[in-house]
This record gives sequence, C-alpha cells and structure tokens, in this order.
Amino acid sequence: MKENQCFSRFSLALGISLALFASVCSAQWTSRGPVPRLGHSAVLDTAKDRMIVFGGYTFTPDSPPAAHFNDVWYLTSAFSTSPNLTWQKATTAGTPPNPRGGHSAVLDSVNNRMMVFGGSEGFANPVDNDVWVLENANGVGGTPTWVKLSPSGPLPTARYNHSAVYNPTSNRMIVFGGNDGSSVEFHDVWVLENANGLGGTPTWINSVPQSSSPIAARESFAAVYDVTNNTMIVFGGFNTFTGTFYSDTWTLSDADDTPSGLCNGAACWSGPLNTNVFPPPSPRFGQTALYDPKSNTMHIFGGYDGTNILNEDWVLSEANALSGTWSKESPGGIAPRPRLDHSAVYDSSNHRMIIFGGEITTAGVLTDTVAVLSNANTR
Repeated sequence: MKENQCFSRFSLALGISLALFASVCSAQWTSRGPVPRLGHSAVLDTAKDRMIVFGGYTFTPDSPPAAHFNDVWYLTSAFSTSPNLTWQKATTAGTPPNPRGGHSAVLDSVNNRMMVFGGSEGFANPVDNDVWVLENANGVGGTPTWVKLSPSGPLPTARYNHSAVYNPTSNRMIVFGGNDGSSVEFHDVWVLENANGLGGTPTWINSVPQSSSPIAARESFAAVYDVTNNTMIVFGGFNTFTGTFYSDTWTLSDADDTPSGLCNGAACWSGPLNTNVFPPPSPRFGQTALYDPKSNTMHIFGGYDGTNILNEDWVLSEANALSGTWSKESPGGIAPRPRLDHSAVYDSSNHRMIIFGGEITTAGVLTDTVAVLSNANTR
C-alpha cells in the first residue's frame, strides 16, 4: 500500500515552467519535456552537464490505477543559467525495464552506466527486485542500451521507496530500506558487488540483516553518500503500516561493506543525531537530499509532514560524523512550489542543485517544473 494513497488522483494540465533561485530572467523551453510525474529517478552526469531522468508515474483523472513510465529523458546543460534549457527524450536499444516508480538509480560516470534497482509497477504491487544497467547512459557517443543483470547470492526482497547510493571505487551499490508493497517496511542493508555489470559477476550481500538493524524500518526517507569516507547519511521517512513519520538522522559507516576498522569488518549504524539543543526538521517523507563533500553538509528540500507539503531548505553541518546541527535556510529568489516525491541532483563544483517534478498538492496534482538552487552550499 503506497503512503500517498490518501491523496485524490487528478492530472495536471500540461505546461512547463522554469524557476531559478538565482537571478535569472524568465525562461522558455525549446521543446516539450517529460509528462508530469513523481516517484521517478534522476542522476547527474557532471562531465556532460546532463540530468538523466528515468521512469516514475502519474495519475489519470480517475486513478488509481496510476500510469507508470519506463522512458529516459535528458535535461541538457542542466546547470546553465541560460533560459534555453532543453529536454531530450532518449531512444534506447535493448529490452527496457517494465514501467515503474519508487525505484532507485545510481550513475557510474566513468563507464557511463546507470544502474536501476527495484520499484513498483502498480499502486503499489507488483514490486520488483531486478537490476538493470543503461549502457551509454548519457546518450553521448553511443546508443543508450538496456541490459538486465542476473546477480548471484540471495536476492533482496522486492521493494520500492528505498534508497541506493554508489561507490565508484569499489563498484558497489548500497541499498537501504523501502516497502514490499504488502506488509513489510525494511531497515536492512544490501550491497551489490560489481554493480555496473563489469569486472565480475554482480553479487548481493546482506550486510545488515533486517533482524539486527538498529534504525527503525522506513521508506521515502532522504539518503546521501560521502564517497571519501564511505558513509551513508539517512534522515526522516515514513512507516506506512504504523503511520509513523520520522525526523531522526543516522549514519552508516563502511557502507559498502568494505572494512576500514570502524565496524569490525561490516557496515554499522550510528545514531540518532542528538537534537536536544537544536531541533531537527519536522518529521516528513518524500523529501530529496544532497551531500556537499567540501563542507560536509547534508541538505534536504521539500517533503510531506502529514499536514503540509513543504518547500523548506534545511542544512545539517558535520553530517558524516553526527556531530553537527540542523538549521533552516532562507534562499533568495523565487522558491519552487512545495512538493514531495520529486527528484534532485547536485553539482558540488558550482554548488547548484536542480529539482524536477513531484506532487504539489494533497489533491494529487503533479508538476513538470524544474528549479535550480544556486549557492546550495551556504557553508
């Protein structure tokens, strides 16, 4: 059962707008973009300045059922201040994944491969635990081609509204949490070796079993990854079956299950962050997050707190050590409309975050708005 089942299902009249947090003149698209959607994935190829969007779902006027997608779109020159940003739909080869939402995607930028895991094909069932690779993911220099992987080892239980992060050094993808579509919220951690399908057989490892994880089970939380220190940082989320909203912050050290001496040879959780003096953001789900390695900060945007859909921007200092504090920011410019289950990507070289899509009212209305936050790292 999907957590936003309480919303009525309506469609948004088509139209595209662009809002920049920086001082940028009004924009106009040169081509039509993706259908308004939520529950999609987005990754950023910084070398080619392309945001790659896959899948997601939208509502029909009488839905459920929801209409799910398996299309791939590029936002070219994603972080340009030019008003002439352009959407380009990819023409892919190979058999694509089934249409889905609530999946995860990570990018191996060196080998130009995007890895997709899990997701929901319906509202919510059926739920998947398959792994797909999009070769030539950025569409530059070759045809984007879908390949389904066949990992060995015990497979994770099918899930959606989980998180995935990627360590390009070890070629390992780390998956946490999610919902099985029926009766279980997860708080286990799985690691996929040889995640991009190169260098050996992809193999699943259950690094933190469901039975021994100290963090509460949840979905639709925010998760970011400090690659240098191999640490995943998690904030908030929701448990559909208990109705619990979370505002706690945890870190997972040795996240890709390669030992550093911190966790006695396996990944380990630390937390929650002490928030007795400096209160955290309100409990919420459906927010997005970014991590800035230069300032060691985690930023979250948007989400739903059970009463309101939000467009708040919060920053956690000293994020990878759970020794910092949460603070609410007040960016200048025209703020995006409040939303949840949107996507966000971040380019640390120019401190710019870009968000796309999501649900903007409790009537289930969707948006195809793109917004850019300049100077996203304020530290």
